[in-house]
Amino acid sequence: GTSAVLTVDLDDPEKITYLKFDVRGISNQVVSAKIRLYVIGASVTGGTVYKISDTTWSESTITWNSKPAIDGPQIVSLGSVLVGTWASFDVTPAIRGDGVYSFVINTTSGDGADYNSKEALSNKPVLEITFQPLTTTLPTISTLDQLFLFLDKLTKLTLSGSNFSTAEQFKLRLEIQGVLKLEVTVTPKDSSTI
Repeated sequence: GTSAVLTVDLDDPEKITYLKFDVRGISNQVVSAKIRLYVIGASVTGGTVYKISDTTWSESTITWNSKPAIDGPQIVSLGSVLVGTWASFDVTPAIRGDGVYSFVINTTSGDGADYNSKEALSNKPVLEITFQPLTTTLPTISTLDQLFLFLDKLTKLTLSGSNFSTAEQFKLRLEIQGVLKLEVTVTPKDSSTI
């Protein structure tokens, strides 16, 4: 929705959080994928993440009665989370390549956890993905044609980062002499607490 806060809480009313990410540019095996949420309300438990199959929901229309079912496996549960830190949910088993991915975070605790949403001014939700790095020796490239031929065959690359707190999209960019040659983008699509 439009709230700057994502909440998971079992207390009345129960609150669960839905997250959606549009992932583009993965060209090899995913080594690591983590949803990172900035904690603004501490809890004894950060919540449990499930991958769900429904990627058609929208943050502007989702309600408690229309929410997608939790139809996928539990991926990870977190223990206590502290204000001013990043909670890291390892969702590596759920990310296989390009696509739209939906997740639900809920909790069995009445001690709710609060996180910044993508509507927050800073420290927005992040999906950090690392995929198989380049393992071959790089060729000598002396012409633009050789560069394009090499990039055309490139199948292994690493996407990583540590401070995407104010970005709407997270990008890996390859620039040669200031000219953009390759870009990988991860876009937080939707998030909502209902």
